[in-house]
Amino acid sequence: MQNIILNYADEHDVTAITLYVADTNEDVEKSSYTLGMCTYYPGGEISNAISTKPGDYSTFKFDFTISSRDNKEKPTDLEIEIYDYVNDELKLNSDEDAVNKKAAAKYGITVDELNLIWAKVYTYKH
Repeated sequence: MQNIILNYADEHDVTAITLYVADTNEDVEKSSYTLGMCTYYPGGEISNAISTKPGDYSTFKFDFTISSRDNKEKPTDLEIEIYDYVNDELKLNSDEDAVNKKAAAKYGITVDELNLIWAKVYTYKH
């Protein structure tokens, strides 16, 4: 990750860089990470980017966040779809029971199965 950031910084004058490493298209589309993240910020703090001259990397520091996938079973594409569907529906309707029933019916599963899938994907992502 560090080499990717340094190569980018060599070609661009910026005040901060964040690199996400994801393993699903959904996470890429949501600008999220599942495997790790690397930041390259002045003084190691994003708040310093405002007062930093673009391209002046003299005070920049790396910070790495690596997510462990140990003991986490990767969800299937369908499980991720169900998880995303539930979360999207909850943005429109705060009645969790109604959303769960609707999602379970849509995917032909029970609410208990839906809850297990949601928990599995949530645990995997976090």
